Amino acid sequence: MEKRLDLNKNAVMLVKEMINEKILLNIDVVHYNDGIVVIDGGIDVGGGYRAGAFFSEICLGGLGEVDFIDYEINDYLIPAVKVEIDHPLEACMLSQYAGWKVEKNDFFAMASGPGRILAAKEKLFDEYNGYHESRNSPAVIVLESSQLPDEKTAKYIADEMCTPCSNSYILTAPTESLVGSIQISARIIETGMHKMHELDFDLEKIESAWGICPISPTADNTLKAIGRTNDAVLYGGTAYYQVYCEDSEIEEILVDIPASASEDYGESFLNLYKRYNNFYDIDPMLFSPARVIINNRKSGKTYKAGKINYKILEKSFFEQ
Repeated sequence: MEKRLDLNKNAVMLVKEMINEKILLNIDVVHYNDGIVVIDGGIDVGGGYRAGAFFSEICLGGLGEVDFIDYEINDYLIPAVKVEIDHPLEACMLSQYAGWKVEKNDFFAMASGPGRILAAKEKLFDEYNGYHESRNSPAVIVLESSQLPDEKTAKYIADEMCTPCSNSYILTAPTESLVGSIQISARIIETGMHKMHELDFDLEKIESAWGICPISPTADNTLKAIGRTNDAVLYGGTAYYQVYCEDSEIEEILVDIPASASEDYGESFLNLYKRYNNFYDIDPMLFSPARVIINNRKSGKTYKAGKINYKILEKSFFEQ
């Protein structure tokens, strides 16, 4: 039976809540002449925790709940996100995953959110082609960028989503903002699923998921922020999955899921980036939660791999 979860409509409802509360959320709303609405979550504004939770739930197409808990790193007590999802394939891989490269003139950003389903620019949508949303419907996209898209770029994005401009919403926040840090940590479940996909696990067998991840302290520049936000996931995040499959399907990939399976594990992401001087030269198998726990509903068994690395977290968050 085909699922109709209406991720874009769910996300639009959340966006409209944000717009109504823009002053309380410390965000700015820009209306372009063609009707496109752009929301600034941290470029020229401060943003905040509630705005970060909204951004995160919008990335998930309204199919996940994002809340905050405390997280201890030795003598430091910091905030962390807690994410709960009951439709993980649709919420994480078809919506939250930052898989669409938006390039227009001198503007570049990775795009997340349910608008990706309408644009369908990635091979992932050929693989999971059973889920569709009607075109010419409202659409939402989230950009990780230190600049707002101008009117021409915004129009290009709306056209790629085959959505009327008056129904297009583009949310933007830089990595070094609080909103950016929150929404990246809220990808803790998605990063594990992406790794499992690379290991040829059938993602449709993941029924529900839960995760926690520390929110990295904001940084004074983009590069440092990229380092800290990645370290939060790779060395501090835990993803818990409920699946329904054969135990052998889990056992075949378990040790390869967490970040510790990578040959690049054990060094702060900022140092790795400086060493390679190219994001894409870093081992792609590194990008995964620090710790993964899988409960198999079919057998009742629970599996664990990986661990939290407090030493690197403390160095990355408070010493670099």
